[in-house]
Amino acid sequence: MKNLRKLSKRELKTVQGGIPMCLAGYFWCSLERKCIPVGSPCGLIID
Repeated sequence: MKNLRKLSKRELKTVQGGIPMCLAGYFWCSLERKCIPVGSPCGLIID
């Protein structure tokens, strides 16, 4: 992951105040409060 960089304070506010943008192939899981791969269960166990 070479393209990681520190977020500015303004960018951090937009992340904390709403749904953060995740990388392609990921989505925001509000229960876990992190980006997880598309197709993964978000805080729920699905048998």
